[in-house]
Amino acid sequence: MSAKVVLKTEGLTRIYGSTPAVDNLNLEVREGDIYGLLGLPGAGKTTCLQLMLGLVRPTSGSVSFFGRNFQDNPLDTLSKVGAMVGAPAFYPFLSARENLKLLARLRGVGRERLQRVLEWADLDERAGEKVATYSPRLLQKLGIAAALVGNPLLALLDEPTAGLDPQGVDEMRGLIRRLAAGHGVTFLVTSSNLADIEALCNRVGIIHCGRLWVEGDTKDVLETDRVRLHVKVDRADSALNLLEEENIVEDPVVRETDGFRVQVKKDRINEVARLLVSSGYRVHGLVPRRPTLEEYFMHTLPII
Repeated sequence: MSAKVVLKTEGLTRIYGSTPAVDNLNLEVREGDIYGLLGLPGAGKTTCLQLMLGLVRPTSGSVSFFGRNFQDNPLDTLSKVGAMVGAPAFYPFLSARENLKLLARLRGVGRERLQRVLEWADLDERAGEKVATYSPRLLQKLGIAAALVGNPLLALLDEPTAGLDPQGVDEMRGLIRRLAAGHGVTFLVTSSNLADIEALCNRVGIIHCGRLWVEGDTKDVLETDRVRLHVKVDRADSALNLLEEENIVEDPVVRETDGFRVQVKKDRINEVARLLVSSGYRVHGLVPRRPTLEEYFMHTLPII
């Protein structure tokens, strides 16, 4: 039996002047998903969330939550939805707890729920500190706590790991996973970071120039037959020329002090090693990694 659809957009469009910021968007978020809306900066991700939440009026199209058109009863719908859109903003000279108390009062929830959300976000020990003293990592956590204080069934989070150091990114991903797995919250998360989507999301939609190009299970959508290969080799310029003559490598090429980085098909990595060794080069390493988001767009989508 397929999962219940908790968020659906149909033909959702927003045009500014003659430029579509969001263009005929059709996506589905299902109950239990951590759905990733992935795109380069400026792709239209934040505008999508604003349209979904009624912060921006659509030019055309519709948004449905839990099987009901958002416009039919927006206040009732928003009582079941939490959101963090853009950079979290709070009263800086109030404490985290005091900021959340204001939101809890508006949401009609009690002290017990507020304390639980602070604990989920690992903020309970610092909840009495003024928000002005918070680091970007703590502000992001507080933003998620604010999105969850009303006990939502669905949370929309805009770039929740943006600006965080590696430890902060890891903590944020762990927090979202725990909330999805243990507390029944469905998430829609926007990101311009491929690693975020791969680490977090079971389903993904890729947006570019306001259009949704592809949607599906993350492992299927983001699978690619290419890798970025760091070739560590002596006589790097000569070795690169050899690989180019054999039509093995693809642009872009990045030269390094110990070699170069190129894009190759996964099934040709062994061929790179054999060709260089048989041609007398000293190969010190072949280190593959996934393409960046920009590289993914360049080689996967029909228009960039």
